[in-house]
Amino acid sequence: MSESREGNVEQPVRVLVDATGLGTLTGDVDSDLINLLRAAGRTNDSIVVVCRPRDAKLFKSFDLDVHRAPDRVQSEGFRRWWVRWGLPTLAREFGAAVIHSPHELFPRRSRIARVVAVRDPSAAARSRARRIDRAAIDVVVPSTAVADDLRDRTGLATHRVHVATVGVTKDPSSIPDWEVVESTADMYGMTEWVTVVATETAPDAIAAFRDGFRRAVEFGERRPTLIVTGLTDAAAVRHFSELIDAGFDVRIVSDPDETERAVLMGGARITAILDESNRTGRVLLEAMACGSTIVSRRTDCLVEIGGDAVEFVDDSAAAVEIVVTALLSDTDHRRRLATAAVARSHAFSWEASLAAHRVAWSRASRRR
Repeated sequence: MSESREGNVEQPVRVLVDATGLGTLTGDVDSDLINLLRAAGRTNDSIVVVCRPRDAKLFKSFDLDVHRAPDRVQSEGFRRWWVRWGLPTLAREFGAAVIHSPHELFPRRSRIARVVAVRDPSAAARSRARRIDRAAIDVVVPSTAVADDLRDRTGLATHRVHVATVGVTKDPSSIPDWEVVESTADMYGMTEWVTVVATETAPDAIAAFRDGFRRAVEFGERRPTLIVTGLTDAAAVRHFSELIDAGFDVRIVSDPDETERAVLMGGARITAILDESNRTGRVLLEAMACGSTIVSRRTDCLVEIGGDAVEFVDDSAAAVEIVVTALLSDTDHRRRLATAAVARSHAFSWEASLAAHRVAWSRASRRR
């Protein structure tokens, strides 16, 4: 799931990774960077990590070369100045061929090749895109869908946009143990359930699933419990109040830990991915690795990642009703999808993501 191919191995180059932005952005940017660098440490890549003093111990634990940035980078204003002017100087001192910027901020002027990570094309304002274009900077994105969108929005040249998918953040084969699943079911007082992973940014998808789920199970012999996660308690109540008022068993689990989340997804009859993960597909990947039978929103990125291992639906109650009805009544089909999901998740690793980053770094360095 990367642009690197057997027989087309890029020569490794020395890379300076700017980790001084750790903690400055929301979302999963930090955890992705940490997992990527952990993989780099396992393969002894020629990487120097520059970070705030407080984070040096973390990155040293990966057996990477680490340089502490000046204490004053704790101030965001100083950090922005230092990244633009101090980081290129540091890169020259370390003999780096590439500066990698995972937190959006990058040196505007340098004779050293630069690679910038972009997650959301809509967030890449045209002014920033023009700066990237003028500086001849390469870009790494998490999916082909995002790459296409970014090129359409900005006009960046195809050869300067590289795809490096995110990895599964745990062992892809670690499906929840059924004893743990049964224990969790006993704790919640339920026998079977459907899990919904949603965010406030996808209200149409939430409404479509809510109404389609109701139509599919309202008059059945058994109504599975509906587990809602990813939303705050208040948001979950607002979106699913109709089901609660109609007597459906709705459980709101706003912030489960990693183990509980895996159990709630992997042990469910169906897991519905309604979150706005169309940028990286992270939540879909996590559900696939848990051995879930998955119903997901239909977006270019999610279809690219899920392939034939996921049932995709449009934001339509009628479409959701058809798919949910079919899956709840067909145990064999659910098992086939769950097996396919686990198998497909194996292709998404941080080692594969690192290999794709190496391609981007190597190609960027050759064009300087």
